[in-house]
Amino acid sequence: LADESQRAAGGRTPTLAALPGARLRLLPQANRALAALWLARDGAPPQRVALAGGAAEVAAEPGTWSALPEAADGVRGEALALAVVNRREDRPPRALVLQPPCDAYATPLMRIPFAAEADDDLGLAEVVRRRACGLPAPDLAEAVSGLRWRWEQTLDLGALGVRPGEVLVLALAARDRHPDGGQTAESEPRTITVVDDETYNRELRRRLPPDALKRKYGELARRLRELEESAKALREAQARLPKDELDRRLGELAAAAQALAGQVKKLRREKPLLGLERDLQREMEEAAAALAAAAERDRLDELGLEDGVFWEQELQRLADLARTQGLLQRLALLADAEQNLTTRLEELAGHRRLGDAERVRLRELAEQQQQLAETLDAWQQAARELAQRLRSRGDIERAEDLDLLANELGQPGVAELARRAAAAARSGDAREAARLSGEVRERLLALLPRTRRLCQGLGWCDGATLSDALNSLGSRFGIGLGGMGMAGLGAFLGYGGDDAGASMAGASFDLYGPENLGDLGSDHGDDDQRLQRLRALAAQGGPAPRATDAARSAVRGGAADQRVPLGAEERRTVGDYFRKLGEGGR
Repeated sequence: LADESQRAAGGRTPTLAALPGARLRLLPQANRALAALWLARDGAPPQRVALAGGAAEVAAEPGTWSALPEAADGVRGEALALAVVNRREDRPPRALVLQPPCDAYATPLMRIPFAAEADDDLGLAEVVRRRACGLPAPDLAEAVSGLRWRWEQTLDLGALGVRPGEVLVLALAARDRHPDGGQTAESEPRTITVVDDETYNRELRRRLPPDALKRKYGELARRLRELEESAKALREAQARLPKDELDRRLGELAAAAQALAGQVKKLRREKPLLGLERDLQREMEEAAAALAAAAERDRLDELGLEDGVFWEQELQRLADLARTQGLLQRLALLADAEQNLTTRLEELAGHRRLGDAERVRLRELAEQQQQLAETLDAWQQAARELAQRLRSRGDIERAEDLDLLANELGQPGVAELARRAAAAARSGDAREAARLSGEVRERLLALLPRTRRLCQGLGWCDGATLSDALNSLGSRFGIGLGGMGMAGLGAFLGYGGDDAGASMAGASFDLYGPENLGDLGSDHGDDDQRLQRLRALAAQGGPAPRATDAARSAVRGGAADQRVPLGAEERRTVGDYFRKLGEGGR
């Protein structure tokens, strides 16, 4: 650090922040020659420090300092307030791997962006990039200076020749300029597990929301619609335009349509995420290519120019179909769960007398039956809300079918029967509880055949690929029993497995590929507000916790399997916030 100079005069007492080992150099000015200074700290007896070259130097110990001047003839002046010295800590450096933001899966032909950052409050001395994989990869040490260092690189897995099963690891270490050899900090390592396409697709399908295809292709459909609207306007105005202007605008339209077709083509993979995508990509690419060809030949009048609107509507229809499919899957799961409850209640109903163990088990089943009744109520509400949404989009037939299902659950009240079964089990009447539970089961099973026509096929793909898409996209939609753990409703009610992924926790592994996983993985509608709140916290600081490192570790890694991982910018903001906490800022 550069020397810091302060002046103590006119009743002003400066405040200094000194690192351990710092020296306090005093340059007194007086109305006569001085021989020494008598220095006192925090009211302790003063110590005489002789002047050498007009200056006195002592260790800059924390405390409130005062000075009493001694003239060359031995006469002493009055004690004067000198300075307040506070201890300044040299904080350890910080090392972060910003990209990937968490461990990830990748296929052998993907390109992975890597980014790392290190900083220190007083200055960095060295950073070390540690890499490990199936290829020779020694540590890369680099001498640095300044307060901040950043490194970015895109890793082409295809060029490396990696194969499924191999693992790449990146970590960062930073060392600062502390006089005792430097303080060091290690980043959390980032692991890239190379998997085949099928494993990648399976991991991604576990996270898909109902509108995943709309999020993935919606922007392309919107741009196709805008290009077609431009083509319509150009077709209407071409008789009035000079030939040069017409040729220029046709060329721009053709180039934009060709670029759009190229973007759709880039989304192709040898094994697509959903079988439906092969048809969807082909149809959208052909529509964009046809527009480009018509613009190049000045034959816009040959096109209907309605493909963009069609695909926007079809993507919305797919999202609605997936939501409906997910809701129907949940209804089948509820029937399955009620079947298991009935079976276990019938086992207890066969006992002539119930012992203590059986009564405890019966009370547990009563609690489960009560929660299933609440879930049936939630299903009816979700069905009615979805029906209202479908009706507003003109899908009257499917909306009416959903309303009919919801009404049949409510009249004369399947959920009420489930609550009566729970009350009977709670009172110890296993026979009545089993009878009522069986009635609930029969009512639910009777509804299932009527759900088949709710998910109709699409004209541009076959039924198998549509079923594949809906089963994957609908799996995250629905309601479950909260707080039941990873396996959700299924494991809670005793038949094991996962309830179609609806209550799966967010996976801690990210995925890289043509999909925009920040959008596909979950609903990030409140990202901007969340980031603004984090920035506000970082700016304001907060009370210093007792264990800042432990708190930072909990945010970075402890709950990664319970929530969506933070992005790079959010991680930096959180890191700045915890650094301010460590400083005791307000």
